[in-house]
Amino acid sequence: MATGDIRVLAENYDALLRHCAYMRAMAVDETVKYGLGDWCAPFDGLSLYVNMTKFKCPVEVSDTAFRYAAVCASERWAGLLGRSQDEACLHAEAESIRAAFRKHFYDKQKNRVAGDCQSSTAMMLYYGFAEQDEIPGLVQRLSELIDAQNGHLDFGVLGMKSVLNVLGQYGLVKKALQMIGAPDYPSYRYWLDQEATTLWEC
Repeated sequence: MATGDIRVLAENYDALLRHCAYMRAMAVDETVKYGLGDWCAPFDGLSLYVNMTKFKCPVEVSDTAFRYAAVCASERWAGLLGRSQDEACLHAEAESIRAAFRKHFYDKQKNRVAGDCQSSTAMMLYYGFAEQDEIPGLVQRLSELIDAQNGHLDFGVLGMKSVLNVLGQYGLVKKALQMIGAPDYPSYRYWLDQEATTLWEC
């Protein structure tokens, strides 16, 4: 993207297609569920093993979103590399995954995404599953979910990219900065005030 040199795409194209095939092999009605989920959103209690099953964002939501992103990336790579037949097949696959995500995880009448949490709502927006007329309501819902946590973050590492990018994209930068800089748990500022030198897992 920075240099226009597509050699790295050519070198890794077959590997990306194999990864997409791996996900396709596990898909049920185009959705997948095989990862650890939104690792590691804030939770109460000591047992990580017990609490990881209580993450608000369903694993199938995040996994299907990432499958969609991988197939879309493959489609773009195929176009750049002149693989027109692959590009057409990958485009069809991406459209099928998008339709399945909307069918299984999005309630259009209520304008809610499965899990009804910061991560899943932001993933719907960030990965392009929402139609144009649905975006304002989903952005509003994301804002409400943050307000429900008194302005605090409530996402793990998978949700972080989606939530913070969506807040920036739709003009809610102040809300994002509030989440990041809140002096009390959970926030990045809370870590820094405890002299953290890395992003802690929990």
